[in-house]
Amino acid sequence: MPNNDNAASKIAEICLTKCGFVRNLQPILKALEEQIYGNGGALNADEFETSDDYANMRYGGMASTSLDLISNGVINRNIECQFNETEIDWLNALSIEKHLHIETLRKDLAIHNIKIVLDIPLSPTKASTKKVRVFVKIENTKWKSSDLSVSAIVSEADEVTVSKALTLYALS
Repeated sequence: MPNNDNAASKIAEICLTKCGFVRNLQPILKALEEQIYGNGGALNADEFETSDDYANMRYGGMASTSLDLISNGVINRNIECQFNETEIDWLNALSIEKHLHIETLRKDLAIHNIKIVLDIPLSPTKASTKKVRVFVKIENTKWKSSDLSVSAIVSEADEVTVSKALTLYALS
């Protein structure tokens, strides 16, 4: 799928911006970090109590967790940010069965590899239209950084559909 991976990645970036994910990346990362920290296993937990910097946390390798960004129209209460009404509408439109689930694999220095599956409406102006499922990876996202490396794929059957949808999204 080399040709349409690019289209899938571009439409995923547009949707992640429209739903407020990009704008609220740090509060989302903080909620993920809090969940990992709360699960225990930090090798230097005592240091964190004084430094309060997730980048300094060490877990002796990879740590993983997941959370629902939105569930049944309600933003996860552990994410300390404000999504506006339009962003919440987008989150609901992109959700699968009323849940938008995030998974992360955390490396030392608070570097995250995030996975999200989006059901993207074919029309950016009609959330009730047919949707295309897009599998999104956001790799090597660093704590306190705004740089995102988004890649996405769709099934072979959806390659043409995602290209057409991208045209509509690019025009909106």
